Amino acid sequence: MPDLRDRWLGFIHRHLMPYHLGSGAATHRDFAMEAEGRSVDDWSIIRITTTAGKGQLMRDRKQIAADFRERYIMYISLRDSIEFEQFGRKSRCEAGTATLLSSSDPLVHSKFGDNDTIGLGIPREFVDQRLMGVERRCLTPISVGDGLGRLMAESLLSLQRNAAKMSDDEFVKAAHPLADLVLLAFAGQADVTTSSTCVRTSNLARAKRLIREQLSDPDLRLEDIARACGFSLSYLHKLFRDDGRTAREYVNEERLQKAHLLLKSGRAVSVTNVALECGFSNMSHFSTAFRAAFGLSPRDVLSKRWS
Repeated sequence: MPDLRDRWLGFIHRHLMPYHLGSGAATHRDFAMEAEGRSVDDWSIIRITTTAGKGQLMRDRKQIAADFRERYIMYISLRDSIEFEQFGRKSRCEAGTATLLSSSDPLVHSKFGDNDTIGLGIPREFVDQRLMGVERRCLTPISVGDGLGRLMAESLLSLQRNAAKMSDDEFVKAAHPLADLVLLAFAGQADVTTSSTCVRTSNLARAKRLIREQLSDPDLRLEDIARACGFSLSYLHKLFRDDGRTAREYVNEERLQKAHLLLKSGRAVSVTNVALECGFSNMSHFSTAFRAAFGLSPRDVLSKRWS
């Protein structure tokens, strides 16, 4: 019979993202868990109750490299507190609060008591099309005791209770407006109701889409992207700075993510072909950047796919 802690890890892996046990994990004898979850494509919802006091889950770059899903995870703590560490920051999600996490950066998840937690997995593309500067909003807890936060939490609980009775199509359709409500709650009223913010978010999404369409071009020029979008290069740079990174950083990150997915997909013939398809003309630079991003070399990822 599998250890209950392994079931805990397996459940979270299946519905949210892979972790491994960190220090201070509860013993098998003390540990107890109740869990329900539903996942369709990159959308998921869970409710998980654990006992046994302290425990720690960790997600490292090797697990990120092995995970096809790029998502944001929203947690609501219904009982006791959970501490998260990501992006070089640490934050505690107390009972009655919610926090947002990214699947694309290493993460430490620490529990200190008996927890009851709701989680919602939202595809990265869905979030990026609607909200700027998402990573800056991660690890910033918000209250779910009243107002918009309470509406979000009650809606999430309702979806979780009814998810098993829904078809896949019904579940995804129900998750979309709930995810919009989550982003509204985390963005703050001022950030999502002004027309200027809506325009900037739309412009940024358009620029990102054009960049993704041209990643294979090693001579991709940001001037051309700005011109195709109908705005100035300086405005393009400001859009990305407001989103938390430079435009060139975004290009490099997207190229690496595309290469990572290709190497794992089974389509890859060789590391060189993947590098060229993703716009890298210098193999040494590609290998160095890939290892820095994922903790593995491109050849390691390719060999794991075929092993």
